[in-house]
Amino acid sequence: MKFKVGDIIKGIDKNRYSRTSTDMTRGTVTEVFENTKDGCDIEVQILEHTDPDEIGELYIVESKYFELIEHAPFGKSDLKTGMQVRTNAGRLYMVLENIDTKVYGKQQFILANFEGGFLCGSDYDDELKHADHSKYDIAKVYDVPVTSSILKPLRCAAPIWKREEEPIGVTIKEIADWKGVSPERIRIRED
Repeated sequence: MKFKVGDIIKGIDKNRYSRTSTDMTRGTVTEVFENTKDGCDIEVQILEHTDPDEIGELYIVESKYFELIEHAPFGKSDLKTGMQVRTNAGRLYMVLENIDTKVYGKQQFILANFEGGFLCGSDYDDELKHADHSKYDIAKVYDVPVTSSILKPLRCAAPIWKREEEPIGVTIKEIADWKGVSPERIRIRED
């Protein structure tokens, strides 16, 4: 199985490794080695183990002896040229990697809008949040379209990633203030 840095995995072979066997119930991939001769293609850090002394230890192992528990969070490094993103403001942009601009210099990526505007990759953190304004936060990511031209915006493809909406906490008093009534008049009903 192909893992990426940040994936959470567990050991599935009780005999292959002494430390990262089925006794390791959670580990995180800290490095992925491409095209290794000996087959040791990932580094894993133990997060949960039947032996508490093993927690935090690092091992280089073959990925085929492990199973994915949860994917690493989607981040800046996962954006690839041709992918399309939708911001919180609802605007659609295309990802262009490794761009050198006259004004902003070399960028890991830019987001080019189909109307001609763009956003700089350096303004985003790894959680795809914009440094200056939340309306530019990336809300959805669409894979590279399989069409005759990547220059056409997607219309109905399902996103490969979307930001989980955070619940909003609100008090009865805040609702009353917002509605301009006394808190005693507020009744919460089920939809």
